[in-house]
Amino acid sequence: MDPATALAVVNTIAWPVVKLGGLGAAYIGPMMGFTATGVLKGSLAAAAQSAIPNVAAGSLFSGMQSAAATSVGKFYLMGF
Repeated sequence: MDPATALAVVNTIAWPVVKLGGLGAAYIGPMMGFTATGVLKGSLAAAAQSAIPNVAAGSLFSGMQSAAATSVGKFYLMGF
């Protein structure tokens, strides 16, 4: 998938996850390649990131990474 298409897909999926929060980040984030340790090499998130010269604070991409990094760890620790 080309980087521009990957970015469009990530932004479309990320918007409700970032804006609504909840368990979505714990499941959807890792499926797209957002992990507690950063963007997974070779993932959809990595392809999208290659289309962004500099990831801006407050962007959907940074929000998704933040949500995945914080939610995934919490839910694993809670046994979900």
